[in-house]
Amino acid sequence: MDFFALAGPILALVLAALLLLAALTLWVVRWMGKKFRAMSGWDNLAQAFPGPVETPAGTRSGPVKVGAVYFRYGARFCPTDQGFFLVFHSVYHYPPLLIPWQALQNPRPAILFWRSARCLEVGNPTITTLTVLEDTWRWMEPLHQAIKN
Repeated sequence: MDFFALAGPILALVLAALLLLAALTLWVVRWMGKKFRAMSGWDNLAQAFPGPVETPAGTRSGPVKVGAVYFRYGARFCPTDQGFFLVFHSVYHYPPLLIPWQALQNPRPAILFWRSARCLEVGNPTITTLTVLEDTWRWMEPLHQAIKN
């Protein structure tokens, strides 16, 4: 009985410490998400170009770079008639974007994860940049060109 009387408070302290550590970890993750959204310009894009909650059919996953932030896994995108749909599902809570084709300007060659890519300026004036792999650019280029012509 003495063992349980002594172990009870110690067990309570261990559980409290674990809960505190979990809460701290969650807070750090949320804080990092806010920093990444600010660094990438995603928050500004979400204000200017909010996207639909429903993901369009034909959406693919792949690497992208938004501003200074690389998204290797988890980014989902799809060219649509209205624009380029982009969302990143994670614990960071990135809102979906639908960037109109007119807002994607000045495509130029770039490198993304050691592969050929295109970097586009987003917005006028420029809010941030969006870099997609060359395969993704070829998928979205016909719709982008149709709006330009």
